[in-house]
Amino acid sequence: MTFRVDPEALDQAAALLDRNRNVIPDIQRYITKHLSKGTADQLGGQGLLAYFSYNHDEQIERADHRLHWVNGVWQSGAVNLGVSAATYRSIEKQNAAELDAAIRIPVLLQRPALDPDPAHWDHHFAPAAGFDDVADPTRAVASPPDEPTDSLEPKAAEVAQWVGKVNDTVSLNWWLRFAIKEVYGRDPVKEALDWLAGDWTVFARYAVAWKHVAFSVAAMTDNIAHTDDALAATWDGNAATLGLTWMQHLHDAMTVETEFYDKFLYGTCEGYIEIAYYGYENLNYLVGELIDLLLEAALAIMGLVTDGLSTIAAAVIALCDAILFIVDFFRQIYHAGKILTAIAGLPEEPPLVVADLLLADPDPLGRNCISVPASK
Repeated sequence: MTFRVDPEALDQAAALLDRNRNVIPDIQRYITKHLSKGTADQLGGQGLLAYFSYNHDEQIERADHRLHWVNGVWQSGAVNLGVSAATYRSIEKQNAAELDAAIRIPVLLQRPALDPDPAHWDHHFAPAAGFDDVADPTRAVASPPDEPTDSLEPKAAEVAQWVGKVNDTVSLNWWLRFAIKEVYGRDPVKEALDWLAGDWTVFARYAVAWKHVAFSVAAMTDNIAHTDDALAATWDGNAATLGLTWMQHLHDAMTVETEFYDKFLYGTCEGYIEIAYYGYENLNYLVGELIDLLLEAALAIMGLVTDGLSTIAAAVIALCDAILFIVDFFRQIYHAGKILTAIAGLPEEPPLVVADLLLADPDPLGRNCISVPASK
């Protein structure tokens, strides 16, 4: 294999890795400010039902742990490329070629298929030919998360909404709570149920914030999408095969890291939006039925359904009870199904493959991917 290398290109690639690595503290500060411990209480609470299954603080720790690995891996790559460039400058080309030929390549490892011609790349990645950033990783974490969009709000089926209106019309509970809210400006029953089931908007805000982090990590990933191609234009040999393979693996690993925020954490929040929303609805129905029964009992005790009106009133109440029972039975089945579907659809955390790419500083000859030739 022909040996050639441009130390300047290695330095530029090292600077690109180091430049993007320095964004990680910004991401960590964003998480601390908008997602860290205590934000659930500030936003209204995640609810008692989710308390035992949704460990927000653990997710924060997992995110911090993974960012720590990303930081270490990118730093090790930057150091190795920088040391390689310095070493190549300090030794004769013939010596460098001999040392490169002595580097042991795994039997099944072949030089990656690369396209060093920027004309063949998507125009978005054109700056990568000069090892410039094609995206700004700081942009997504430079401002507070947006308000949750309508797309995150759970929406009951149209039939369920129509049935709910019928239920409210014949429910004493609904009219009592409506009157209390009109007079006092609050619904104490809803507040208690929010404490139990959780406020779905809390999880929606978490989801939006995690999406911002995903955008930032995706921008870092975009910035190294063609680093291997750009290096391939001036780097050949055994060390190049190892180094370019490492760059490809790093890009693949960062794609997984983007999925951790975009699919796992965001997707988990989407699931708990459903759980909180439909959990509240089911509890609301159960409490409403209980209040209706208590109100009916109170009316009977107060003698409001006695004498000549007793038969008519009893019939009306019996009819309302029948309607409420049928309506709530099917609504609870519907919402319980939505909760079970949300639980079954919760995503699994992707593996931390980026940890396999950590290099020593500098990397010993033939270890992992980037080899720094030892000068004679």
